[in-house]
Amino acid sequence: EIAIKSEAPPDFNDQCAAFISSDIKTASHEGVSKEDIVGGLVYSICMNYVNRVRGQRPTGKKIFMQGGVCYNKAVPLAMANLIDRNIIVPPEPGLMGAFGVALEVKNRLQSDEEPQRSFELQVLADREIQYGKSFICHGGTEHCDRRCEINMLHINGKGYPFGGACYRYYNQIHKSHKEQHKLDYVKIRQQIIFEPVTNAEVQGKRIRVGLNNSFLISVMYPMYATFFSELGVEVVLSDAVDQNGVKKKRSSFCYPAEIAHGSFQNLLSKKTDYIFLPAVSELYVENSGVPRKEHRCTCMTLQSEPYVLRRAFDSIKPTLISPVLDFSKGYESQTGEFIKIGMQLGFSADKSLDAYTKAVQCLRNRIKRIRSTGDELLSALEKDPDQIAIVLFGRSYNSFADEANMGIPAKFASRGITIIPWDMLPYEKEPFNDDINWAIAQNILRSAKIVSRHNQLFGAFVTNFSCGPDSFVLGYFRDIMGSKPSLTLELDSHTADAGINTRIEAFMDVVERYRKLGQENSIQNSFNPARIEITKSKPLFIDSKNQKISFKDPSIHVLFPSMGKLTSEAIAAVFYSTGTKATAVPVYDQNALKAGRAHASCKECLPLLLTTGGLLKYLETRTSSNEKLIYFMPTCGGNCRFTQYNVFLHKLINKNQIPDVALLTLSNENGYAGLALPYVLNVLKSIIIADCMDDIRNALFTLAKDRKSAMKKFDDQWSLIIDTLQNNKGKGLFKTLNSVVKELSQIPLKMKITDAPVVSLMGEIFVRRDYFSCQDILERLATRNIIVKRAPISEWLDYCDYNVKTGIYESQFGIGGQVEFHTKVFLQKWYENKIGKLMEKSGLYIHEPINIPSLIKYGKYFFDERFTGEAILVAGSFYKHVLHSIQGAISIGPFACMPTRVTEATVTSQLATSSISTITDREIPPVDTATLPFLSIETDGGPFSQIIETRIEAFCLQVERVHQQMQHSHYGNHTGTFQEAIIVDSIKTREKSNV
Repeated sequence: EIAIKSEAPPDFNDQCAAFISSDIKTASHEGVSKEDIVGGLVYSICMNYVNRVRGQRPTGKKIFMQGGVCYNKAVPLAMANLIDRNIIVPPEPGLMGAFGVALEVKNRLQSDEEPQRSFELQVLADREIQYGKSFICHGGTEHCDRRCEINMLHINGKGYPFGGACYRYYNQIHKSHKEQHKLDYVKIRQQIIFEPVTNAEVQGKRIRVGLNNSFLISVMYPMYATFFSELGVEVVLSDAVDQNGVKKKRSSFCYPAEIAHGSFQNLLSKKTDYIFLPAVSELYVENSGVPRKEHRCTCMTLQSEPYVLRRAFDSIKPTLISPVLDFSKGYESQTGEFIKIGMQLGFSADKSLDAYTKAVQCLRNRIKRIRSTGDELLSALEKDPDQIAIVLFGRSYNSFADEANMGIPAKFASRGITIIPWDMLPYEKEPFNDDINWAIAQNILRSAKIVSRHNQLFGAFVTNFSCGPDSFVLGYFRDIMGSKPSLTLELDSHTADAGINTRIEAFMDVVERYRKLGQENSIQNSFNPARIEITKSKPLFIDSKNQKISFKDPSIHVLFPSMGKLTSEAIAAVFYSTGTKATAVPVYDQNALKAGRAHASCKECLPLLLTTGGLLKYLETRTSSNEKLIYFMPTCGGNCRFTQYNVFLHKLINKNQIPDVALLTLSNENGYAGLALPYVLNVLKSIIIADCMDDIRNALFTLAKDRKSAMKKFDDQWSLIIDTLQNNKGKGLFKTLNSVVKELSQIPLKMKITDAPVVSLMGEIFVRRDYFSCQDILERLATRNIIVKRAPISEWLDYCDYNVKTGIYESQFGIGGQVEFHTKVFLQKWYENKIGKLMEKSGLYIHEPINIPSLIKYGKYFFDERFTGEAILVAGSFYKHVLHSIQGAISIGPFACMPTRVTEATVTSQLATSSISTITDREIPPVDTATLPFLSIETDGGPFSQIIETRIEAFCLQVERVHQQMQHSHYGNHTGTFQEAIIVDSIKTREKSNV
């Protein structure tokens, strides 16, 4: 009744009860009425169901809603509003489950599936349950070491053991004998991987090398252990997850990363001489659809393990051996790295080579045994068509590892169901062409194709909360399964056995019904999506009828997602100048976010949801039915989720059969898809200008005496730039820029830019530029006269070019393309300096040339440069500029963003002012602050919680204090403030480098 009276319910977070609680407190402090708060809570519950349970499944015309939640009449009303359907609610919605059970029992009695028995209802109702003393299960014949606590329940004088990860005691009660050890092929797989490796020839005291039982160890153990054993080294494997280590994690990591921390603590207690903790960047994928570097990556969190653990544990006495291992070209490609490791331990190159050769062979032999075991199993299964098997999907470290999988394999096997690890299937023979950059995901999806076709195999997918890759891979997995039932189990350290058991039981019931009905998995899609083809630098639109259309045809429209308002508008203007209609999506809002969530699982990151929602909202409102739409979606190599945006959108277009919509996907690896160099340079110029103008806009917003009129003048001047880019094809651009700079320089300011504190807004490239994602950060800091300087997009472009030049990214272009690439890089830097120096004349912008090698130099204190992504850029940029040209930094990213969390876990370990001298050799002003001003924020598109608001407030106070102290200190032999002296030095250095 309270919720129904709501008139303007707020948009609460729909992800987690903890977040909703924070949002409710914020709304209450802001004076939102009780009715609206309760109404917002009701909508949040419904949004959670629509976004996470219904997901992308189609909605019928007649909707029946049941369950106890419907006793709150506001819930079905809110649901009807959200899904725009009439909803039928039964008179007793909470009893419908019981009614369904009764119908099912009736059906089973009629079909003789259940024996008929008699019960007295009153006797059943009067029964009392008494709880006896619990005990610990010791594993029995299965030799299980989970040590589950089992409760004893006494009913009418009879004792019933209840609980545990498996069905052992249920089977005892019902006198059902299951040969669990013969059905659990996940356990058999683990036994093969972890068979002891020894070298009997070695006697006496030996060097002890520790291996952390985490992440890829459940695949690579045979190789690592054999290598060290053949050298005569004693291998020590961590054997427990110490919660004291878990507590040392410095960010909200996924469950496998928590286990890595706990296992590492356990390993440290074993007092080894060395710890082998490699950063495995890529894996070998047989018959990979995309056989290029940075396209067979490991998960970013996995790859960051040595960097994160090194910062989480204050003093690590054993020497860490942390090479970067790239197995993408095969195991033999890393021979040199392992020879170096052997020599580091004091062994000869020949002995190290021999040890590694045997190590690789051992790994191959173990994998071959796993495959042959799977082949034998499938052969036996197919001889008995009435039998089924469950294929367990997930990473080896969360679905196969005992310490992480919550006993899920045993839960199936103890029910008499065969459980198979996905890597026992012959997935290598499966073709795979989708551009998915994660190696393990490529193989998982290939195995999924086998399961989708096999009548006796069904899939269960184990994932973890905040798993970045799975936020996309799970959707692809379900697409492959089509109408065939599959189970998803999402685990973390708080997951309870009872919930898993219920899910498994329900899943097996669904599988049984599916087989009884004789249903077949059918995925039919004859839709022909539009696409882009670029031949000899000339792009063509191929519509859904396979007609080729020039980009200059009046029906063509290029739409740019909002990648920062100014940037998107500038790029669209350049495209428009070539004779192609081009516009930019407006700044996102809650409606765009809701549209994106409605077509996704909502576990994907915020930029994907917004860019998807922006496209869908445009398609809903466009007026031309003959339009051929091109949606711009850049990409790159690497292990970030950004690489999946274009893949996701391709699938969305195909799944929803949206005709005549194609994606324009450019990257520095493919030479920007072969577009002509002048065309690419004009786009790059527009990005550089937008970067500079965004900084000017932020400075004006903070420093202008009359903010309203200053913003009006800025908008007018920006329109002149857009007009020049759009209608004059860039001719007279620098004349326009000179005029704009002159006009902006005349705006009255409260203070000079050199007198104001400056904060750098770093982090995930999309979120830091997007006005909607950043919420009101700019406004909050501006009220305290703090200027926000966003990390420029051109910095990211320069970084990607750097990776191509250094061979970290593998280019796709030939000799001619190489010439164009290096020409483009040279001219891009020239334009950055020319435009930046010109903009400096406005008095609202300080030009600092982007120097990627310099940023990498500082970032390498935390990461190897082959650890690609925003993390090394944020770390490098922060330590290069803090207490120099900025007084603090905010690292912002979408909720559960892997780079953001890795950055937080590493950079925050070195924020003590005293530690900066170990990272940089430049002069540091004397500031009286214990820690450097650095704030890490995650956003999900909703208002910031009260906790984040408090952290922002504390950060501002710290920035103000640092700025005040820098203003009163001096730099070298210069007179004036530290900040002014820095600018003078920066100009001199720049002029010298230009010469």
